[in-house]
Amino acid sequence: MLTSKRIIQGFAFPDIIIVASIIILPLIYVGNLEDTLLLPRLLFLDFLIIISGLFIFVKGTDLNIAPTHPILYLLLCFVLVTALSYVSAGNKAEALLETSKIILIFFLFLFFLIAFINKESSMLFLSRCILVSVLTHGTIMISEFFVHNVVFNNYKSLCNVTGLMGNKNIFSEYMLYSLPFTIFNYVKSNKVWKLLSITGIVLICITLLLLQTRSTWVALVCVCFLLIVLLFCYKRKNNITLMVRWKKLALPFSIFIILFFFFAFQDRSVRNSIGDRAISIVQFSKSGSANGRLVLWDKSLALFNEHRLTGVGAGNWKISFQKYGQFHPSNVFNVRVMNDYILVLCETGLPGLLLYLTLLIYSLVVVLRLFFNTENPEIRLSAFIVSSSLLLFIVCSFFSFPKERAESFVFLSALVALAVALNSHKENLPTFATKIRLGVSIPAILLGFSISIVLAERIKGEFYLAKALDSRNLQQHNEVINNINKAESFFYTIDGSSTPIAWYKGVARFQLGDTASLHDFELAYKYNPYHLHVLNNLATVLDHAGRKKEAIRYYKEAIAVSPHFLSAIINLTAVYYNQGDFLEAERTINLWKGKRLSRIINLKKIIHEKVLLNQ
Repeated sequence: MLTSKRIIQGFAFPDIIIVASIIILPLIYVGNLEDTLLLPRLLFLDFLIIISGLFIFVKGTDLNIAPTHPILYLLLCFVLVTALSYVSAGNKAEALLETSKIILIFFLFLFFLIAFINKESSMLFLSRCILVSVLTHGTIMISEFFVHNVVFNNYKSLCNVTGLMGNKNIFSEYMLYSLPFTIFNYVKSNKVWKLLSITGIVLICITLLLLQTRSTWVALVCVCFLLIVLLFCYKRKNNITLMVRWKKLALPFSIFIILFFFFAFQDRSVRNSIGDRAISIVQFSKSGSANGRLVLWDKSLALFNEHRLTGVGAGNWKISFQKYGQFHPSNVFNVRVMNDYILVLCETGLPGLLLYLTLLIYSLVVVLRLFFNTENPEIRLSAFIVSSSLLLFIVCSFFSFPKERAESFVFLSALVALAVALNSHKENLPTFATKIRLGVSIPAILLGFSISIVLAERIKGEFYLAKALDSRNLQQHNEVINNINKAESFFYTIDGSSTPIAWYKGVARFQLGDTASLHDFELAYKYNPYHLHVLNNLATVLDHAGRKKEAIRYYKEAIAVSPHFLSAIINLTAVYYNQGDFLEAERTINLWKGKRLSRIINLKKIIHEKVLLNQ
């Protein structure tokens, strides 16, 4: 580590960036928004980037950094490819938001790197911040079990347990990423911190077991196997026994895990629920989520085949995917592919995926090479911890969406920055002190302020959309229109379910008999041309306006997206029937292959009688 002589007395930048992003960030919450966590936390990170840039600019300090490291350029290239995908994006607002997130990842990496290189014992300090975060999340998790009266064999009940993450799976995965650092803190600390570390490890075990997130189970098994192979290879290469500290670690962990499993499995419902979830990992029934993932991935790869080089644009998967068919009911929309690699592939094309994979794998190679080659046991331990956490992140990304959430990509930024920082210390480089005041601070400030405008506009949009939805529930159509007018902007065009916010205004106007609803539905179609209700309502308004051919076209598009969309089938049947085309009406109503509903049976009977009369 660099001596404190290289650091200005009282320089608190490393502490600020680590504490704010690891401990404070998960506490950020703003009510009355569609997503009360994501945008407020992104805005907090953006302010952190701006403040950090201003601090460096004002101080003008020569800080130690390794700007020539390949990881820096890999990440920068990924930012550029993501930004270029804006050109091919159908919905520019979503592309702008996703690009903003990737830019934040880049600057977080850069400032984490500066912090780690310029702070004594940065690995231990980071681990303690992560431990504090784990204890906070774990305490809230325990309270949620009691507040929500969680039933362990009821998956919907378990979904109420989210810690500070807003999503059960992301919460479980975050706790899993934290496990290696919590173990590191146990190994390196004494007394109070050691006791807190044990508490943290127990809380993580409780989270992983009781929340039954299968991606964490798969990741833990895979990574444990890989780490055992890694340690075995290290032992054979060096012909020595492993670190004594791990022997000290074995006894307390064995006791805690045995006791925990004993008490947990006393409850039959817990035992059966965990067993069923474990078995479901390898079951691919049509109704299972494992099969649902395979369907999502298969359709997503079909989407990629149409846009191999450029992708559909950052943030646009959830829109473009719908053209390949909606296999859920008409009120449920797929907004996540449940695989970050396929998501990157579809949105930024093959170049984006290659860069993202290379970034992750090369970062892992850097720390593993350090683990095998360094003669410093402290650096070796740190490299082992970072590689373990990075492996967990890589595996979880195959089954989940960590890149979407602020807390997860902060963790990724820290891991990649540690890979570079540890490598710099390993080489004992006088990592040439460079004037980063202009090269880093000015872009951080300018881009930070630009991103703050994007995020502020989206937060305003979500706030007024939430008010509009409340008014919609109360049938206050004029209030819906007023609030949507305030929510709409270039930066905010669709909500979290991929529904264009103009659609809500169109429905309200239609209810009031306002013919301007046609313009709203046409605008909604522009922002998401595959949304079932947009297609259905646009066709209905066109039908009322006497534009039958256009109405038929949009009804057919809706049925193409979802062959089980009953409203579109009935409406198209009615158009043909009213035109006297009873044969087409019969063909259309026969498209319905769902339940034998009485109204469908009666409608088929009436239409068939008309067909017979006209023969």
